[in-house]
Amino acid sequence: MAECKDIQKIIAEHPESRFNKHRLITKMTKGGNITLTDHSFTQWDHGIMTKEDIDSVRFKLLLNPYFGM
Repeated sequence: MAECKDIQKIIAEHPESRFNKHRLITKMTKGGNITLTDHSFTQWDHGIMTKEDIDSVRFKLLLNPYFGM
């Protein structure tokens, strides 16, 4: 468990990490996962990926229904 926390800290805080420069939200679903970034919304459902390019308005609209935020 301590090793996982160390890796999490690197991902969140290291200056060269790709994951701490922009917003990134991901969630497991029954069929795969969904990921929301500043510029895209990606869904994996039973091996099929769909990806939508989005803007800041669409980002805000997707937060509540998909992530409860």
